[in-house]
Amino acid sequence: MKVILADKAGFCFGVKNIDEKTQEALKEVDNKAVFSYGQLVHNNQYIERRKSEGLQELDSMEDAKEKLDENAVVILRAHGVTKEEREGLLETGATLVDGTCPVLLGIYKLAKKQNEEGKQIVIIGDPDHPEIVAMKSYFDEDTVVIQSEEDVEAFQPSRPTFIISQTTNRRDYFNRLAELLVAKDEGAVIRPTICNATKERQEAVDELSKEVDAMIVIGGQQSSNTEKLAQVAKNNTENTFKIEELSDLVLQTLAKYDRIGVTAGASTPDWIIEEVVTEMDNFSNEEFMEQIEDSMVKIYPKDIV
Repeated sequence: MKVILADKAGFCFGVKNIDEKTQEALKEVDNKAVFSYGQLVHNNQYIERRKSEGLQELDSMEDAKEKLDENAVVILRAHGVTKEEREGLLETGATLVDGTCPVLLGIYKLAKKQNEEGKQIVIIGDPDHPEIVAMKSYFDEDTVVIQSEEDVEAFQPSRPTFIISQTTNRRDYFNRLAELLVAKDEGAVIRPTICNATKERQEAVDELSKEVDAMIVIGGQQSSNTEKLAQVAKNNTENTFKIEELSDLVLQTLAKYDRIGVTAGASTPDWIIEEVVTEMDNFSNEEFMEQIEDSMVKIYPKDIV
């Protein structure tokens, strides 16, 4: 068994950014409780580690109003918070640390400018994903989220449109729906705001999955970018396994494959990737030694040796 790690895997710039801010807050803030508003990133193992270091999690504005005051620090999650939530958190008197992915902040600025120039914003993505819920709140009320061809059919532009993307979309998915939207508004402006880290990881897994017998995709069950990586891999090999951590790995199932590729979502910590790759390498070596021992027994039976 040969284990090959994709060229691009694990933490993206946005997650590294919020991780650094979180660790700094937990180490350097004196006599202040440190909270996150919602999950910092979509990875349970990462969240549990930061909680063990003192991070507390707020799950609603009601929770925030009850627990926050001027002696608290609140880290805004990488996916962003709504405009109303940001204003509500400021009203508590707590210190806000903005962990919103810089790519998203750039998209907010870009689309708000298009609103000011008279465009209707159309977002291609999952309307229930925290990134999209937050993003939509910063634009005009006629902003529309499109997730399917059925959504496109039902959509009627109210003015010239500006089409953007959830940052973790597959490019083929975005292009397909954007082309259909253009039929509704021939003057539409399309900006595929898929972040570069997503693009790089999807391209790397697409290339690797064509060269191996099976793919392991590591990431949180709620992680959109991890799911998209699994979809890309599955286009090339049905032997694609999505796991969250080492305990989900069934090594005996993988033993029949000669070449196994490994990739990880943008919110998957290095330590989880290392655990999985190391365990697979160790299993491969043990399996090899067992095969040698079996062969030796056949050549030199115990009763002769």
